[in-house]
Amino acid sequence: MSVDKRLYEVEVLISKSKIYHVEAKDERDLLDKERSGILEEEGKLVRTDTSESMLGGWSFIKNVSK
Repeated sequence: MSVDKRLYEVEVLISKSKIYHVEAKDERDLLDKERSGILEEEGKLVRTDTSESMLGGWSFIKNVSK
């Protein structure tokens, strides 16, 4: 007896975040550092986080028999 299955294509988003500790005088100084692009240079990388999520996008490709 064959079991009918379907083949789907599923879109998965993998996101990687870098978390830094940055010294700044105040929020304005921090925003200035962000705008000038020096956060990564001046900050200390403390960790990286990775997350994965299915985007709600999948499509049926074909029926397959096993």
